Amino acid sequence: MGEHEKTLKPGIEVSLERENREDRTLVQLYNALGLVYKYTMRIKESEEALQSAIDLCHHMTEQDPEENDYYVSNFMNNLGDLYLDTQRMEEAENLHLEVLEIRKKLYARDHFKYGYYLALSYECLGAIYVESGRYDEAVTTLQSGLKIQVEMAAQNPEAYEAGLALIYYNLGEAYRGSGRFAEAEAPLKCALEIYERHSDRDGSGAYDMDSLRTYTILGGVYTSAKRYQEAESALKSAMGVFHKSKAENFEVAEQEVYHIYNNLGTLYRNTGRYEEAEANYDTALEITKRLSAINPDGVEAHMADIMANEGELYQTTGRAGNAEEVFREALRIYEKYAAYNPLCMKRAAETREKIKNLREAAPGVAWSMAMLTPEEREIAVLLTEGETQRDIARKLRMSAVEVSKHVSAIREKVISVDAPDPFTAAIVRDFRLSRREEHILRCLRRNMTNGEIAAELFISEETVRVHVHNLIKKLPVKSRQEIATWNGTKG
Repeated sequence: MGEHEKTLKPGIEVSLERENREDRTLVQLYNALGLVYKYTMRIKESEEALQSAIDLCHHMTEQDPEENDYYVSNFMNNLGDLYLDTQRMEEAENLHLEVLEIRKKLYARDHFKYGYYLALSYECLGAIYVESGRYDEAVTTLQSGLKIQVEMAAQNPEAYEAGLALIYYNLGEAYRGSGRFAEAEAPLKCALEIYERHSDRDGSGAYDMDSLRTYTILGGVYTSAKRYQEAESALKSAMGVFHKSKAENFEVAEQEVYHIYNNLGTLYRNTGRYEEAEANYDTALEITKRLSAINPDGVEAHMADIMANEGELYQTTGRAGNAEEVFREALRIYEKYAAYNPLCMKRAAETREKIKNLREAAPGVAWSMAMLTPEEREIAVLLTEGETQRDIARKLRMSAVEVSKHVSAIREKVISVDAPDPFTAAIVRDFRLSRREEHILRCLRRNMTNGEIAAELFISEETVRVHVHNLIKKLPVKSRQEIATWNGTKG
């Protein structure tokens, strides 16, 4: 029917308006049904219902193109979120990029009316980039959304501050993922301040899960930045929110709490509290295994991260068999999602390398931590992180003499696990090498890099370089490479 026919027949406009209202009701029902299916983990049915809403919306009579664009962008946004939740990153990105273009046009028509939705699109894309390990793109995208959302919240804080907090949260995650820990702290604290203020204001606990997530990520940032006391405080605050909220909605709270246990495990592993680390990793895995039975695509990749962390704990504490077992299970999961999620592909490659290194490690050498006392383990961790003995004495409230004795004991235990071959013993004797030079020599004869030697002997790489240089001067060799195969004869 041409446009001129519409104007000639008065009944046509009324009929089209009624048809449009009926279609709008049907499309909203499809969308609502899709969301119900999503929240009850009926993923395939959710996708079908949301796609039906989008298709119908596209084919509706366009009496009001602006309103139609608004609705279709919302339905596409919901489907994109479903793809994100099920690790289908490319499909999620493509759909959200379409939504972004639609909302840019809407925003050009009315900044205040559509500003929130455009900022939400930037936030959704930023979350996809974070989950895909594309952290620099995430930062750039989220900063675009932040600029808009700050303007919106300034005009109506009550309506838009929660959206602003969500962008702050994701920006903190993006900075954390890219190793920019100092920059991650500020947006996370901004998000936390908003969530707690709104929660205190309405008293409903509506923002409890948002606060829990933010405390958890903040604890992870502090752990990565080696601010361990602050990390433990943040993670305990997250656990406090969990215990407060689980009575009201245990299922929702449980889907968040395993992140707390995982981050606590890493905190305790990094500070030498190995038993506590293992207990927290085990609890996190127990929860994720239960949740993955309901929603494998939404949980399994996180479960693999926890397995990889626990594998590193086993490796540190000398349990090579346990380490390889959990690394292999983590690898199986990463490979399952590698085709959909670039971050899983990257972590699969990292895990294969960990398994390879386990196999190649000399027996007894890679597991020296298991031979140390709890005090020695704590000192060893700080030494490998570059702390001086003076700093360690201050942090652990020990005397310099006590720390020195522990450091000597650590070095002797590390070295003693690999008895020298006869050639090495002869070189040490004939060329009157010092004890430290002997240690370096033995590492060089195992083809270890300076970094590996530094980690093995708990000294700096610069110290290793000095000793290697001195050895080459003392011995009849021209390079460090010759040391590995030289039989020890003079001349």
